[in-house]
Amino acid sequence: MKKYQLIENKIILENIHITTYGIKCKSQSVKDISTNKAYVKKIIEDLNKHKLSEIHLRDIVDDFLATDKEKIASSK
Repeated sequence: MKKYQLIENKIILENIHITTYGIKCKSQSVKDISTNKAYVKKIIEDLNKHKLSEIHLRDIVDDFLATDKEKIASSK
């Protein structure tokens, strides 16, 4: 079994049903990272590949999100 796994969450936002994806491990989880399942799976793949410690999960997710924001902003 992989250390980090995909979680799915259903939310309702302004009467629209949305599926969001997050990451769970033994000690914690981060919900609602993205509605893009492939994006979250890529983060999980990297986490498992590099065997990163669970205590860094939230920081790593924040770093992924911040990096992608910068890429989007610089491409405009």
